[in-house]
Amino acid sequence: MAHTAKTALLTPNWDLQLTPEGNILLTSGALAIAQNLANEIRLWTNDAYFQQANGIAWKEVQLAKKLDSSVLAQIIHEAGNRVSGVKSVDSVTVTAVDEESRTLHGEITITTESGETLSFVF
Repeated sequence: MAHTAKTALLTPNWDLQLTPEGNILLTSGALAIAQNLANEIRLWTNDAYFQQANGIAWKEVQLAKKLDSSVLAQIIHEAGNRVSGVKSVDSVTVTAVDEESRTLHGEITITTESGETLSFVF
């Protein structure tokens, strides 16, 4: 049997989900890939203790600079291509950039290595 990558199943608020016995629920397939991609986008490099290179170098790229939607989309596109299980990032659309709170929202569409196409908002 081939190895299947699994990840913790998270709620929309990024909380762990537990079984009635108290074990961490796991997920695999497209949902796991989408969660891992969302994590890659949210994570700053050097933040993950055991995987320092994961994430985006937001400090170097955008801190103290005017937020540019096209630059942000390109950075997210590149991050998506680094995630295991992603065959290609088909599109990244930044839909909202709030300069005051320095938050952004958008949509990303990917094709997984198994040929599934999925979109989700960030």
